[in-house]
Amino acid sequence: MPADFLAHLFSPLGHRFLGATSGPLRYPSITAWIAASDEPVVSYRIVDDMPSEFPTPAPTELIVCPGRQGITNHAVRSQISDWLG
Repeated sequence: MPADFLAHLFSPLGHRFLGATSGPLRYPSITAWIAASDEPVVSYRIVDDMPSEFPTPAPTELIVCPGRQGITNHAVRSQISDWLG
């Protein structure tokens, strides 16, 4: 999905959406994206529906969401809210 569409899904938090990666290796592409960012990324969360794509134990930044519900899932929204404080 295009990054602007994903940012819209996070509304009203869309302005805090950093981006999306693509490719067969999710976690390596995310860490590479963060490392290449022009601005330092010090606090972030990864929202994904495929926990099997991540190392074990899973990174603490990972929020697993149900594929069909995505970020509309109450548990996902709660985790994001907890992170934001």
